[in-house]
Amino acid sequence: MEKLPFERVLLKTAFCIMACDGKIEDSEIQVIKKLCLESKALATYNFDVEFPLLITKFKLDSNEFISNYMYSLESNDFIEQEQLDI
Repeated sequence: MEKLPFERVLLKTAFCIMACDGKIEDSEIQVIKKLCLESKALATYNFDVEFPLLITKFKLDSNEFISNYMYSLESNDFIEQEQLDI
């Protein structure tokens, strides 16, 4: 499992919160898209290409997706502000 940069962990956090009820609503996707477009930290993130990949990976195996997310939380040494943001 790869170690993700903080910005990607933050995005996966938002994604997991969105998907935790088993439904991925269009309105939730639009909120995350807006956050990505407004975030300087995610300026290089191509939402229209990469976000559907997150959805696909989640739908293929949600347990593995969540496990990988949890690993990324455990394997990083976040500063205090990053921990609060997550």
